[in-house]
Amino acid sequence: MASSVPPVNGNGNGGSHAGGGEPFGSCCEAMADILGTQDFSPLFAVEEETGVLFMAVGNAEIESDNPEEDGEMAWFDQAVMFCPFCGTQLQTPEGIEEKLGAIEEED
Repeated sequence: MASSVPPVNGNGNGGSHAGGGEPFGSCCEAMADILGTQDFSPLFAVEEETGVLFMAVGNAEIESDNPEEDGEMAWFDQAVMFCPFCGTQLQTPEGIEEKLGAIEEED
């Protein structure tokens, strides 16, 4: 069920879900709210180069001999397959592979 909230493209970046190219956030108001603000970045983000929607699932502080890197946070993310709020399928493994393959072909 689509919401009446105007669709957004994930924190200003492009990207669309598996349901026919609709922008991420068009599935429900909760996802539109999350992607429409920087308040939840980097927890939810659309990768600019690929258009794949990711969610941070963990983080760790980096310990390094380089003082500029020591103490920085490293984020572990996972592609979001289904909206965590309404259950709409947002991406498929095949669709993600296709987006990533298109980027590799450009390199």
